[in-house]
Amino acid sequence: MSAVPQTATLIGLTPAVLAEARKEAAHSKRKAVEILEEQLALAPDEFIHALGSLVRWPVLPMARLRELAPAFDLLPFAEAAQHECIAFRDTDANVLVVSGDPFALEWQAWAQERIGGPRAPHRCRGVSGACRRRGKGHG
Repeated sequence: MSAVPQTATLIGLTPAVLAEARKEAAHSKRKAVEILEEQLALAPDEFIHALGSLVRWPVLPMARLRELAPAFDLLPFAEAAQHECIAFRDTDANVLVVSGDPFALEWQAWAQERIGGPRAPHRCRGVSGACRRRGKGHG
């Protein structure tokens, strides 16, 4: 098993590479995150960590995701699926919203409107997703 890179630039995931992927995504009608994953051809863990480093979001490992319970009362499954995200609660009642695309701003705005309050972003492994986290009392 290869080591996870400390920064995205160690494996070539730079802002310039991201800009090129976004440009290609606009022309091909694909997601930039899919293009990056395809171009870099990294192991899933390496890609998730590199992407988390690039967007400056901490990474949430798959083992942690398994500990979480779906929060369908906040984001009903059918609606969440339309926005390509899902809400979870941890054992301390913190809410995490997971998505497969950290570059798509639509799901982030929608989830924040539905749940309310600011969140610190996290990167998730397993669903190739971005997370946004809210602790108790952060409204």
